[in-house]
Amino acid sequence: MKMDTCSEKYGSTLIMTLVLLVTSCMVIGAVAIYTSTNSRNLKTTINRDRTFYLADAGLSVAMNRAENDLSPTISLTESQTFFSDHSVFDGGGMVANASAQSAAASSSTQSSGNWGFNTSIENINGRTNRLIAGADFAGTLQAAQVDCVDEGTETSLNFIYRLVVYSAKMGGLFQVSGHGDEADFVNGDVYVRGSIEVTGDARLRHGELDYNKNGLLEPGESWKEAYAVGYYGPMTRQAFDAHCDSVDQYNDLIYGNGEYDPGEAFCDDFGNGVYDENEEFTDLNGDGEYTPGDTTVDNGNGKWNAGENWVDDSEHELRQNGQYDQANGYHDGSGCWNDSYEVKEWAEGWYRQNCHKWRWGWCYSWNTYSCAGWPAESFEDLGDTTYTEPEPFVDVNGVYDEGEDYLDDRNGDFDWGTMASGLITGMDIADESLGIRNALGGNRVIEPPDLERMHYDRPKTGSAAAFSYEGWGHDFAVTASDYSSNGHVINNTSQAEHIFVRNVPDNDPDRGNDYYRKTYGGVTVRSRGYELVYDNDGNRIDDYFMEDPTDSYYASYDTDNEIDGTTHTAPSYINVKPEHNNKVYYVDGNLYLHGTPTWSYRFKEPGTRITIIANGNITISDEFYYNADYDPNLGEDDIDSTIIKNPSDALCLIALKNPECTNDSGNIYIGDAAKGTGGSIHAMMYAENDFIDNNIGGSGQAFISIYGNMAAGGELAIHRDSWDWTRLDVTLDRRLSRSEIIVQGLPPAPAGTVFIGNDGVPDWKILPGTWKSASIINK
Repeated sequence: MKMDTCSEKYGSTLIMTLVLLVTSCMVIGAVAIYTSTNSRNLKTTINRDRTFYLADAGLSVAMNRAENDLSPTISLTESQTFFSDHSVFDGGGMVANASAQSAAASSSTQSSGNWGFNTSIENINGRTNRLIAGADFAGTLQAAQVDCVDEGTETSLNFIYRLVVYSAKMGGLFQVSGHGDEADFVNGDVYVRGSIEVTGDARLRHGELDYNKNGLLEPGESWKEAYAVGYYGPMTRQAFDAHCDSVDQYNDLIYGNGEYDPGEAFCDDFGNGVYDENEEFTDLNGDGEYTPGDTTVDNGNGKWNAGENWVDDSEHELRQNGQYDQANGYHDGSGCWNDSYEVKEWAEGWYRQNCHKWRWGWCYSWNTYSCAGWPAESFEDLGDTTYTEPEPFVDVNGVYDEGEDYLDDRNGDFDWGTMASGLITGMDIADESLGIRNALGGNRVIEPPDLERMHYDRPKTGSAAAFSYEGWGHDFAVTASDYSSNGHVINNTSQAEHIFVRNVPDNDPDRGNDYYRKTYGGVTVRSRGYELVYDNDGNRIDDYFMEDPTDSYYASYDTDNEIDGTTHTAPSYINVKPEHNNKVYYVDGNLYLHGTPTWSYRFKEPGTRITIIANGNITISDEFYYNADYDPNLGEDDIDSTIIKNPSDALCLIALKNPECTNDSGNIYIGDAAKGTGGSIHAMMYAENDFIDNNIGGSGQAFISIYGNMAAGGELAIHRDSWDWTRLDVTLDRRLSRSEIIVQGLPPAPAGTVFIGNDGVPDWKILPGTWKSASIINK
């Protein structure tokens, strides 16, 4: 039988077609599955890379803040402020736990729309810390960590210089009171090993919240600054004014420090002087460039369009023609202005061929003019987005610039607030939402410094005694032997001791006459009213008055350097020579800041910083002012401890207990026993015994203002009459605790207490081999 080869052929073809079709579908399906899987993997990889970028950025920001002595702890919300362009991160949805270890356990919380990083710090050992950054993007979590150590030179400063008021007497009582403008105020942290009583309108500082709520900032902890519960940045004037108004009721909770700190709200008025992309600008003449004298505003396309206003060219008469004239071009004398390239080429060619008087672009025969080089006339344009330096612009880059207004609600330091080992009354208010904790007392005991181990009586050139503290000894001793020539004055500036006058007349024979005079070595010294002090054996203790008989203003004052427009702040000068600056002076006796007829003293040279140790008492009955920036409009009623801006000087005073005069030594007296005066005192002060008022309750003195601190190993015995209250205001000089300045001879922090400050330049170093990361890829 004949076979149908055609049918067989077609059947084979059909079978082959079906096989190929099925195979193709399978291949296409496999390719689709493969493509879909790769697409998901690619998306996951991109999300992971973005999350890793965020974690790495978190470590970088935290490290930078640590290097600048700021808290490295950053919240997720705050982290978003570090990115100018958020669009690439749109769609994040998980908040990662900020620990690399816990990230591996997928510890997270749902928070739709969130992305960014959060950072924390853990203390590992001593000065070694661990920075941890957890990051989130689109549900993909990444955590990274690194160990770092501060290798900067550490300066150990005793706790008393971190406090504005300190008293170590067990069972003592510190009272602040007054009403209205006469009320006491204390700007800084306070500790009393006893009780504190706050009445009237007086104000003391509440403590800031810390993580474990024990009132102490410990290694690795961060804190919430009082009322600074938000993190702010640049604002418009309207927004800034509204923000300031919203927190006005919390003014007494704001711990400002007189300078801008990162996170404070500020009005970005001035900008940073550099144009940044997308910032608004104004082009004054529409030519795309700044031209001095332009008066119109260009917000357009840089070209003149029909209907737009213009200003006729006042420098060229031919262009005062009632129409807008472009740059360059030609003028035909009849008012027709041609500026196109074609017209220019035609006209110039024709002129050159037909005008025999063509000279310097001007054709005499046709009275036609070339205006090459003339600029376009000024015009008002609408719609241009091209900025050309140096046109004015609005700065929105988020950088605080000197002179801009800011809300001073931070100070960059942890504030312990008001502490007492006993009871605190009058401060039973606390609101954690405002960042403050209760001040009720019962705080941990803070021991006074051990001054014996400073061995101030020993010269630094000698050998150190056993167990001496760093910084022990003195550079210059002020003793009776230095005054061998006449016993009272040194009028040679080569001797560092010349800034002290020894044993001035004590108003003998008729006490009370401040104008009784004696002459020693050619220097006339006026008498003062003061009480002599005798040691345990009945011998007189020498008295040394800080004043400079070598200066031209000795026993007078400089009326050209008043602070408040009165002679009370006109200074008599203390001239410390450069070779005697930044030194420790050991005065073997009592120290007085008490002169006549002057009311106040000041260092002759700005930048003078000395420490004076008195082996006895220190009495301050006249005023001492730092060289600083003072408002030229200050009046007599404006003087208090907050007026000092950018001080350049430092005076540290320490009164030691004299073992040979146990009945009266180691005290600091404020005020004049005879007249009750006192006033402004700029100094860091520590009395090993008591801090005592010296008749300051009367009408002779309206205030005692201390810029620095007042500290005592004993009691703060500052008593005033309630019927005529003498205001006490104290503002902490933070330069020491911030290591902005170094003053020689101050006692260090004893072992087991908080170390404050370093050399002012933290030297953070990442420890090699400590970087770790952990990822969770959420599908």
